[in-house]
Amino acid sequence: MKNKFIIALFALVLAACSSTQSGKDFDMEVVKSFKKGQTTQEDVRTAIGDPTGMDDMANGDVVWTYEYYENKSSGLSYVPVAGVYAGGSKGEQKFVTIKFDAKGVMNGLSMREVNSGSSHF
Repeated sequence: MKNKFIIALFALVLAACSSTQSGKDFDMEVVKSFKKGQTTQEDVRTAIGDPTGMDDMANGDVVWTYEYYENKSSGLSYVPVAGVYAGGSKGEQKFVTIKFDAKGVMNGLSMREVNSGSSHF
């Protein structure tokens, strides 16, 4: 009976692993290869997909933004008392802003990538 309880508890812990995701993942190394004055909107769309957001500027420029967020939590984080000592999480965030001129050629790029996590082991 004790073994069944331990197996059930272990299964519950594994099932309790959670993941939160927002946006579509993209490769930051590909973004780093974009060249100011050369890369076009079509090049960007082909390489990393449709943007999360688009803004038209008063001067005719267009700004595309890409955002991706993912957080994974260990199932042990949800176990009372033990979660404080054995739980943990891992997160990743990517933010890219690309500015194009009126002809659709990139004239500005900013990017930020954040990897975070905590583990008690």
